[in-house]
Amino acid sequence: MKNSICIIFILFLSSCSQTQTNDKSSDDNKTANKIFTKEEIAELSKKYLVNIIPNPKLSSDTDFVSISNGEYPWSDGPGNDDYFVYEIHQKYILIGDLNGDNFDDAEVQLIISYGGNSATAEQLIFINEDGILKPYLHSKNLPDIFFNEIKSGILYGIEEKRDEDYNLKEKKVQYQLIGKKLVEIN
Repeated sequence: MKNSICIIFILFLSSCSQTQTNDKSSDDNKTANKIFTKEEIAELSKKYLVNIIPNPKLSSDTDFVSISNGEYPWSDGPGNDDYFVYEIHQKYILIGDLNGDNFDDAEVQLIISYGGNSATAEQLIFINEDGILKPYLHSKNLPDIFFNEIKSGILYGIEEKRDEDYNLKEKKVQYQLIGKKLVEIN
């Protein structure tokens, strides 16, 4: 009888500790599965760029943030031959799972211009680590791609190129995050 009571007590304690473990795992899951807003992601992007740009100058509107590295080259004053400006537009922020862990990550389309009317695109990837989006990749070496969807770990978008007659050509593309690179897939 004493053995039966001991076994029942041990089983009870075991089930209690297992419930606590499952509750903790559930809490971790809830934290990692936080819903992020485009405003939060734009703010994270701004903080990231301010940290990597020497002498950043900020301006913002309700839908976008502009961060330059100084004075425009042709403005009154000393100018800046290495001038550039990043723009973060909320409409170019995508939220979805990029690394297969079933938690929301983010891709931010950065527009970078060097003055005049020329601009290129760069991608900033944030990965969700326990409910916190952390900068993971700043991809500067892709062609001009404008992503419009994240689905099942794939970034879908449009690549823009100009042909020899300077006509704009568009091509649908798919990219996947593999390691620390965005890789085009078929």
